[in-house]
Amino acid sequence: MVLKKRSFTKYPLLIIILFSYYRIVKINISKKLEKININGEIIPNAPMCNYTSFKTGGKADFLIKPLDYNELLEILKFTKKYTIPVFILGGGANILVADKGIRGIVIDISNFNK
Repeated sequence: MVLKKRSFTKYPLLIIILFSYYRIVKINISKKLEKININGEIIPNAPMCNYTSFKTGGKADFLIKPLDYNELLEILKFTKKYTIPVFILGGGANILVADKGIRGIVIDISNFNK
């Protein structure tokens, strides 16, 4: 059996296609987030180093700070409906975020009103 050599010239094009797809998906999420009825803060491209005790890490696609339980439920329904990855962040202690950041939505509940 003879194996053919693969041409690696296809891979840069694949990376460009995936990056373009990711940007389109991110733009769509941004437009859909505007329709959610919440009073909390929505921060696109949030640097996670500002939210962790180690002060390291890349950016999250979106960081949302809900004000109460109802807003949290709205966000979770939204992420379930559109199958968006979710990460719930407490106080930011004992967590390391990779330099590449967090894809999807990070929900910061550190200033949660009860």
